[in-house]
Amino acid sequence: MENAKKHKTQVSVAIFDINDMGQINREYGHSKGDEVIKTVASKISESIKKQDIAARYGGDKISVIFKNTSAAEAKYMAEYITYSISCCQVDDIGY
Repeated sequence: MENAKKHKTQVSVAIFDINDMGQINREYGHSKGDEVIKTVASKISESIKKQDIAARYGGDKISVIFKNTSAAEAKYMAEYITYSISCCQVDDIGY
């Protein structure tokens, strides 16, 4: 944020929430839940620019800081990432 302010550039933030993590952990175990989180994190990392930052934000949330990105561009990226994640399969779960 400081860097964006200093250089007068835009910054946007998106937070992705992984649905049903509690249910996944209960039904399939925490190791399978960890696999889901790793799969989602990997797909997010593949989808963002090198300058962007993705980090786990709580148990089932991953936040992304889009550097030098307008709100409209970040919205498009968030929709693209959401679609990409929806195409992922984790064995035995169907997510």
